[in-house]
Amino acid sequence: MYKNLNAVSLGISGRLNELIELALTYRFRGFDLELEPLVQQAESRGVEHATRFLSGGIIEIGGFDLDLDLIAKDEAFEAELKRLPAIADVARAVGAKTAILTVSPYCGWRQYHETFQLHCERIARIATALAESGVRIALN
Repeated sequence: MYKNLNAVSLGISGRLNELIELALTYRFRGFDLELEPLVQQAESRGVEHATRFLSGGIIEIGGFDLDLDLIAKDEAFEAELKRLPAIADVARAVGAKTAILTVSPYCGWRQYHETFQLHCERIARIATALAESGVRIALN
């Protein structure tokens, strides 16, 4: 059985090295990563520095939350899409292969069929952008 630690769902927080130690102590083969802090570090200090704890391949990355608002207004969504290349670079560097994207069940200002079509179009754009880095999307 593949054991994967998702610290957020258990209410556990900590620095990356602490979460890796926790996962290894309890014999998890992988863990879900909070990628945004690594992306911010990569932008300020470089990808190598940001991913130094994960470069040894001691533990696998199960996935990471892709924090994009699928029902945002067009301008806001386009601004979020501009961050995808940086996210993809860090994901590739740590070996993360699955991005978990949360789909909103409704939208307060669009009809159901319009919201569904919007989700389809935006998810396709995101998937295409991440596929170049070998990252797949899982819908939550």
